[in-house]
Amino acid sequence: MQFLKAQNIDKIDYFILTHCDEDHIGGAYKILDELQIGTLYMPNKENDTQTYERLLKAIERNNVNVNKNLKASKETLYTIGNASWKILSVDAKNNLNDSSIVTELKYGNTKYLFMGDATTRVEEMVEWDKVDVLKVAHHGSNSSTSQLFLEKVKPKYAIISVGRDNSHNLPDIDIIEQLKNNNIKIYRTDENNTIWLTSDGAKIEINPLKYNLDGTGRKQAILFERKYRLAFFFNCHEYEVIQLF
Repeated sequence: MQFLKAQNIDKIDYFILTHCDEDHIGGAYKILDELQIGTLYMPNKENDTQTYERLLKAIERNNVNVNKNLKASKETLYTIGNASWKILSVDAKNNLNDSSIVTELKYGNTKYLFMGDATTRVEEMVEWDKVDVLKVAHHGSNSSTSQLFLEKVKPKYAIISVGRDNSHNLPDIDIIEQLKNNNIKIYRTDENNTIWLTSDGAKIEINPLKYNLDGTGRKQAILFERKYRLAFFFNCHEYEVIQLF
C-alpha cells in the first residue's frame, strides 16, 4: 500500500488474485478497502481459511466487481494501453495451486509469463509460446518449472518471488541449477529485494533495488505503462496487480 500511495494511485483497473492460498491473498483485503477496483479476477476455487473469509467480507463491503467465470483462451485478449494479456490456464476443478490464473502479457515485441503456483500438470496441458521473462511458479518449488517446459518457453530472464524467512527451503536448488543450465538469468526477491523491470517494447532492463518499495517486506507484482514504457515491480507474491498509470 505504501508504494501505491506514493505513486498517487487510487484506482486499480485489473486486480488478479492468482489463487486463494493465504500467501497470495493475505494483503488483498487492504487493497479492496483503500483503493477503487475496476475488476477483481480470481478463480472459482474456494478456500476454508480465515484469510479467505476476510477477503470475501472485503469484497462484499466494498461492492467489488468480481469475475470468477474465467476461461483459458489464446484468442481472448485484455488490453492495458498498448499492452495486451490473456489467460492461458485457470483450472478450478483441481487443487489450489493448479487453479492459479496463469497469464501471458505482450508489449511490443516482448512477452512476460506469470505462472502463479501452477504445477507441472498445468505445464503439460498448455500450448506455450516463447517469452522473454518468466515469473517462476510456486516460489521456485520443484513441483513446477520442468525442463520440458523451459524448452518451450525459452525465457531470457527468470524472476522468483520468495521471502528470506523461508522454512520450505525455496527456491529448490535443482530448479536453480536447471535455470542456470538453460542460460536463464535469475533474479530472486530474497537476494535482490525489489526487482524493477522496464521495457520500451523492444529492449528489457531489469534493475534490482536495495530496498523494498512498499515497505512491507512482502512480494508483489505491479505492472504499469507510462509514455510507451512498460514497468513491473516485483516484491510481493500475495497478489499480482496489473495497473495502468
